[in-house]
Amino acid sequence: MNERSSDGVVRRIRAVLVATAVLVLVAAVGVVVTPSRAVAADTAPYRAAVFTKGYDSTKLVTLTFDSDWPTSDDERTRANIASVLDTLAANGITAGFGLTGRFVTQNPDATRAIAAGGHKLINHSWDHPDFLTLTQAARWSQLDRAEAAYRALGLTSAGWFRTPYRSGYLDPG
Repeated sequence: MNERSSDGVVRRIRAVLVATAVLVLVAAVGVVVTPSRAVAADTAPYRAAVFTKGYDSTKLVTLTFDSDWPTSDDERTRANIASVLDTLAANGITAGFGLTGRFVTQNPDATRAIAAGGHKLINHSWDHPDFLTLTQAARWSQLDRAEAAYRALGLTSAGWFRTPYRSGYLDPG
């Protein structure tokens, strides 16, 4: 098996695993939330906060995906994104997508499809660096560049952010 076909098998397996995980989560929780749009508030938060607990005892799962791989020339990966979005839609699931600015720039159609599906867009930096290795100015630059990529498509993360590599999270678990 050559490297290219091996890579294709890995990608197909990854797509099947993601779809299976989505269905298992829905079955485990026993509740499917079917809002027509993402239910998270779009008001930009005053300051960043790490969420470690939900607001109440409602059984609810927040399903999130992080995307930073280059796919502009990879038809199979674009098909996998479409497959994930189709699976989410077929099951009435709204998810959050942490997209880097680099991903948004390279994949404008996928980014628009994610937003059109009612999913929450989450700023995931420009190019996925470890934030603990950056100066404060470099961190802001990462966020600003990524947000500019969203704005170029008429979209926004509305202040939502997920740090790459969980860099700086208080709870390493």
